Amino acid sequence: MLKVSGALLVFFAGWGMGNWRSRQYQQRIKDLQILQLIISCLIGEISYARNTLPEAFSRISEKVASPFREYLQSVAKRLKEQTGETFVRILKEQEQTVREKTSLREEDWDLFLQTLGHLGYLDAKMQIQLLESGKTELAMREEKLRHQLPEQKRVWQSLGILGGAFLRREAVVEVGIIFKIGAVGILVSVLSLVLKHSGREDQAFLTSLAGLVLVLFWVLPYIYDLFETVKKLFAL
Repeated sequence: MLKVSGALLVFFAGWGMGNWRSRQYQQRIKDLQILQLIISCLIGEISYARNTLPEAFSRISEKVASPFREYLQSVAKRLKEQTGETFVRILKEQEQTVREKTSLREEDWDLFLQTLGHLGYLDAKMQIQLLESGKTELAMREEKLRHQLPEQKRVWQSLGILGGAFLRREAVVEVGIIFKIGAVGILVSVLSLVLKHSGREDQAFLTSLAGLVLVLFWVLPYIYDLFETVKKLFAL
């Protein structure tokens, strides 16, 4: 009964991990879409509205959800203050305050900041071209993640099923082995303590070493089976 419960626990843990990982991927995809929306809005601001950067970021912030809204508003505020800092520095500093609130990776932010970094320094046509190029790269990254999502979810859930299968067919350490290891640990601890108090440090060390070797002798076959099965899983 205990082994069945353990198998079910590992199975559902792996299944939950697969779902959690897939939600992370899905959220990252949504965040990449927001970055693309911001770039599209900037292209519109440059092409038609002709607003200054602070005004453009303020207007775009109304079209996106948190935490991107706060990010754009903070950038607009810093630009209006005219502290003398470069535009790129302001973008990076404010990005640090929202990075952990998104599912974007560092390389996603780097691409986004690199795309926006030339705003205000080049003519309108060149700025639009660079923005379009960055938007295309983000779209390609999003599409790649969409293709990877089912596979990633399947891998993590397969690991959960694999763990349950190990427990059901005793490929992972059995409950009896766990009790044996516990008994050896207690026995070795008591003997080592007695031998140390008797001034037999060398014998205490040898006793501990013998206990460790015995436990490894029991566990190594299961570890080997585990690695072999995982290797076969990822070789599929």
